Amino acid sequence: MFRCPVVVPMTFRQRLAGIKRAPPGHGVLLAASAVNSIGLKEPLTVVALDGHGRVLAVHLLAANTTWRHRGAEWIMELDTETPVPPGARVRILVPATLLPWHPRALELRPPSA
Repeated sequence: MFRCPVVVPMTFRQRLAGIKRAPPGHGVLLAASAVNSIGLKEPLTVVALDGHGRVLAVHLLAANTTWRHRGAEWIMELDTETPVPPGARVRILVPATLLPWHPRALELRPPSA
């Protein structure tokens, strides 16, 4: 089982900063179907999730580009070293009532056969 701590931005500025402002080793979970890497110097891994937390697509986003996945309700921004299998499910382990930018552990499970 794979675990990845993420932060959930609560304000426009936090959303705009994305992974640039996340603590080291953390990803960012965004309620969106598109993401950009404008201002980043390195590529990042973006993961499209449906409303049930199922991984729809995993994409390596080059610096200063945009990406969209139709049907996605959530996008996770991760560093390029974080492997995420398509079809995996994401489960939030900590309630969303925590303070903004508090790390929230996510559990990624491989797709069930």
